[in-house]
Amino acid sequence: MVFYIPGNLISIQSALRTNRNQKTDSEKCRYMTGDVAYVMGRPFQLRVYPLGNANMKKAARGRATAKFSIDAAISLITLYVVHPRNYDEAKLAFNSYAEGVILRNATGLVSDFMGILAPGAKPPTVRMRAMRDRWTSDEAGALWLSTDLIPYPPDCLVYSIWRELEKKAVIPENLVQEHFERILPGWRAAQQMLADRAKPYSNQ
Repeated sequence: MVFYIPGNLISIQSALRTNRNQKTDSEKCRYMTGDVAYVMGRPFQLRVYPLGNANMKKAARGRATAKFSIDAAISLITLYVVHPRNYDEAKLAFNSYAEGVILRNATGLVSDFMGILAPGAKPPTVRMRAMRDRWTSDEAGALWLSTDLIPYPPDCLVYSIWRELEKKAVIPENLVQEHFERILPGWRAAQQMLADRAKPYSNQ
Protein backbone atom coordinates (compact mmCIF):
# COMPACT_ATOMS: atom_id res chain seq x y z
CA MET A 1 0.00 0.00 0.00
CA VAL A 2 1.21 3.52 -0.82
CA PHE A 3 0.83 6.23 1.81
CA TYR A 4 2.37 9.05 -0.17
CA ILE A 5 0.20 11.63 -1.90
CA PRO A 6 0.92 13.31 -5.23
CA GLY A 7 2.05 16.91 -5.10
CA ASN A 8 -0.26 18.64 -7.57
CA LEU A 9 -3.91 17.54 -7.52
CA ILE A 10 -4.93 15.35 -4.60
CA SER A 11 -8.15 14.24 -3.01
CA ILE A 12 -7.81 14.56 0.74
CA GLN A 13 -10.88 12.50 1.41
CA SER A 14 -9.96 9.47 -0.68
CA ALA A 15 -6.33 10.15 0.24
CA LEU A 16 -4.69 7.59 -2.02
CA ARG A 17 -6.06 8.56 -5.43
CA THR A 18 -5.41 11.27 -8.00
CA ASN A 19 -8.16 12.76 -10.14
CA ARG A 20 -10.74 10.91 -7.95
CA ASN A 21 -10.17 7.65 -9.86
CA GLN A 22 -6.57 6.55 -9.51
CA LYS A 23 -3.83 6.16 -6.93
CA THR A 24 -0.16 6.80 -7.45
CA ASP A 25 2.40 3.99 -7.57
CA SER A 26 5.30 6.34 -6.88
CA GLU A 27 6.91 6.41 -3.45
CA LYS A 28 8.42 9.84 -4.19
CA CYS A 29 5.12 11.74 -4.08
CA ARG A 30 4.77 14.12 -1.16
CA TYR A 31 2.62 16.85 0.29
CA MET A 32 3.92 20.33 -0.57
CA THR A 33 2.89 23.83 0.48
CA GLY A 34 0.89 25.51 -2.27
CA ASP A 35 -0.72 22.32 -3.61
CA VAL A 36 -4.48 22.20 -4.04
CA ALA A 37 -6.59 19.52 -2.35
CA TYR A 38 -10.22 18.77 -3.12
CA VAL A 39 -12.47 17.88 -0.18
CA MET A 40 -15.99 16.90 -1.25
CA GLY A 41 -15.36 18.78 -4.49
CA ARG A 42 -14.24 22.03 -2.86
CA PRO A 43 -10.66 23.25 -3.48
CA PHE A 44 -8.41 23.95 -0.49
CA GLN A 45 -4.83 25.19 -0.51
CA LEU A 46 -2.31 23.18 1.49
CA ARG A 47 0.15 24.62 3.98
CA VAL A 48 2.68 22.06 5.18
CA TYR A 49 4.73 22.04 8.39
CA PRO A 50 7.19 19.11 8.26
CA LEU A 51 8.27 17.81 11.64
CA GLY A 52 11.42 16.14 12.88
CA ASN A 53 13.72 16.64 9.90
CA ALA A 54 15.66 19.83 9.21
CA ASN A 55 16.11 19.03 5.52
CA MET A 56 12.36 18.66 5.04
CA LYS A 57 11.63 21.99 6.71
CA LYS A 58 13.55 23.84 4.04
CA ALA A 59 11.62 22.10 1.27
CA ALA A 60 8.26 22.40 3.05
CA ARG A 61 7.49 18.81 2.21
CA GLY A 62 6.45 15.72 4.11
CA ARG A 63 5.10 12.21 3.71
CA ALA A 64 2.99 10.95 6.61
CA THR A 65 0.49 13.29 8.21
CA ALA A 66 0.65 13.56 11.98
CA LYS A 67 -2.29 15.98 12.35
CA PHE A 68 -4.14 18.66 10.42
CA SER A 69 -6.42 21.66 10.78
CA ILE A 70 -8.97 23.13 8.38
CA ASP A 71 -9.91 26.80 8.03
CA ALA A 72 -13.03 26.69 5.85
CA ALA A 73 -13.38 30.48 5.82
CA ILE A 74 -10.22 30.90 3.75
CA SER A 75 -10.14 27.41 2.19
CA LEU A 76 -6.88 26.40 3.85
CA ILE A 77 -5.74 23.03 5.14
CA THR A 78 -2.67 22.98 7.38
CA LEU A 79 -0.82 19.67 7.52
CA TYR A 80 1.76 18.69 10.14
CA VAL A 81 3.78 15.87 8.65
CA VAL A 82 6.62 13.58 9.63
CA HIS A 83 9.06 11.45 7.70
CA PRO A 84 8.26 7.98 9.11
CA ARG A 85 11.01 5.59 10.07
CA ASN A 86 9.05 2.56 8.90
CA TYR A 87 5.85 1.33 7.29
CA ASP A 88 3.93 0.96 10.56
CA GLU A 89 4.60 4.57 11.53
CA ALA A 90 3.43 5.75 8.12
CA LYS A 91 0.26 3.70 8.36
CA LEU A 92 -0.54 4.94 11.86
CA ALA A 93 0.00 8.59 10.94
CA PHE A 94 -2.00 8.34 7.74
CA ASN A 95 -4.96 6.50 9.25
CA SER A 96 -5.17 8.95 12.15
CA TYR A 97 -5.23 11.87 9.73
CA ALA A 98 -7.67 10.26 7.30
CA GLU A 99 -10.09 9.32 10.08
CA GLY A 100 -10.37 12.95 11.13
CA VAL A 101 -11.08 14.06 7.56
CA ILE A 102 -13.73 11.39 7.07
CA LEU A 103 -15.47 12.29 10.33
CA ARG A 104 -15.70 15.94 9.30
CA ASN A 105 -17.13 15.10 5.91
CA ALA A 106 -19.43 12.41 7.30
CA THR A 107 -20.90 14.83 9.84
CA GLY A 108 -21.91 17.16 7.01
CA LEU A 109 -23.36 14.30 4.99
CA VAL A 110 -25.40 13.04 7.93
CA SER A 111 -26.86 16.48 8.54
CA ASP A 112 -27.79 16.90 4.86
CA PHE A 113 -29.25 13.40 4.52
CA MET A 114 -31.33 13.66 7.68
CA GLY A 115 -32.76 16.91 6.33
CA ILE A 116 -33.98 14.94 3.31
CA LEU A 117 -35.03 11.68 4.95
CA ALA A 118 -36.48 12.96 8.22
CA PRO A 119 -36.94 16.75 8.14
CA GLY A 120 -36.77 18.27 11.61
CA ALA A 121 -35.09 15.25 13.19
CA LYS A 122 -31.80 15.72 15.02
CA PRO A 123 -28.83 14.24 13.13
CA PRO A 124 -26.94 11.59 15.10
CA THR A 125 -23.37 12.15 16.21
CA VAL A 126 -20.87 10.50 13.86
CA ARG A 127 -18.06 8.33 15.23
CA MET A 128 -15.64 5.74 13.92
CA ARG A 129 -14.41 2.43 15.27
CA ALA A 130 -13.14 -0.90 14.03
CA MET A 131 -16.00 -3.14 12.89
CA ARG A 132 -15.31 -6.40 11.10
CA ASP A 133 -18.83 -7.45 10.19
CA ARG A 134 -20.48 -4.21 9.01
CA TRP A 135 -19.75 -0.79 7.57
CA THR A 136 -22.11 1.22 9.76
CA SER A 137 -24.22 0.83 12.88
CA ASP A 138 -26.66 2.91 14.90
CA GLU A 139 -26.05 2.54 18.61
CA ALA A 140 -26.56 4.79 21.63
CA GLY A 141 -27.74 7.70 19.52
CA ALA A 142 -24.61 7.72 17.34
CA LEU A 143 -23.95 6.68 13.77
CA TRP A 144 -20.82 4.53 13.80
CA LEU A 145 -18.64 4.14 10.72
CA SER A 146 -16.15 1.33 10.27
CA THR A 147 -12.51 2.44 10.10
CA ASP A 148 -12.25 0.04 7.14
CA LEU A 149 -13.95 2.77 5.08
CA ILE A 150 -10.76 4.87 5.18
CA PRO A 151 -9.19 3.57 1.95
CA TYR A 152 -12.38 3.54 -0.09
CA PRO A 153 -13.48 6.24 -2.58
CA PRO A 154 -15.88 9.00 -1.42
CA ASP A 155 -18.89 7.36 -3.09
CA CYS A 156 -18.53 4.40 -0.73
CA LEU A 157 -18.73 6.70 2.29
CA VAL A 158 -21.84 8.38 0.87
CA TYR A 159 -23.41 5.00 0.09
CA SER A 160 -22.76 3.59 3.55
CA ILE A 161 -24.12 6.63 5.38
CA TRP A 162 -27.25 6.87 3.25
CA ARG A 163 -28.05 3.17 3.64
CA GLU A 164 -27.84 3.48 7.42
CA LEU A 165 -29.87 6.68 7.63
CA GLU A 166 -32.62 5.58 5.27
CA LYS A 167 -33.82 3.33 8.09
CA LYS A 168 -34.92 6.55 9.81
CA ALA A 169 -36.77 7.90 6.75
CA VAL A 170 -40.24 9.36 7.25
CA ILE A 171 -40.75 10.19 3.58
CA PRO A 172 -42.32 7.68 1.13
CA GLU A 173 -40.09 4.86 -0.01
CA ASN A 174 -40.24 5.92 -3.65
CA LEU A 175 -38.90 9.37 -2.70
CA VAL A 176 -36.10 7.77 -0.70
CA GLN A 177 -34.92 5.90 -3.79
CA GLU A 178 -35.38 8.95 -6.00
CA HIS A 179 -33.22 11.11 -3.77
CA PHE A 180 -30.65 8.33 -3.43
CA GLU A 181 -30.19 7.92 -7.18
CA ARG A 182 -29.96 11.68 -7.62
CA ILE A 183 -27.32 12.07 -4.89
CA LEU A 184 -25.29 9.00 -5.84
CA PRO A 185 -25.86 7.97 -9.47
CA GLY A 186 -22.86 5.62 -9.25
CA TRP A 187 -24.22 3.74 -6.24
CA ARG A 188 -23.98 0.33 -7.90
CA ALA A 189 -20.22 0.71 -8.31
CA ALA A 190 -19.90 1.73 -4.66
CA GLN A 191 -22.01 -1.24 -3.60
CA GLN A 192 -19.77 -3.59 -5.59
CA MET A 193 -16.59 -2.16 -4.07
CA LEU A 194 -17.91 -2.54 -0.55
CA ALA A 195 -18.93 -6.13 -1.26
CA ASP A 196 -15.23 -7.06 -1.50
CA ARG A 197 -14.68 -6.63 2.23
CA ALA A 198 -11.67 -8.96 2.31
CA LYS A 199 -9.52 -6.64 0.20
CA PRO A 200 -10.43 -3.04 1.08
CA TYR A 201 -7.22 -1.45 -0.12
CA SER A 202 -7.38 -3.14 -3.50
CA ASN A 203 -10.38 -1.11 -4.61
CA GLN A 204 -8.55 2.15 -5.30
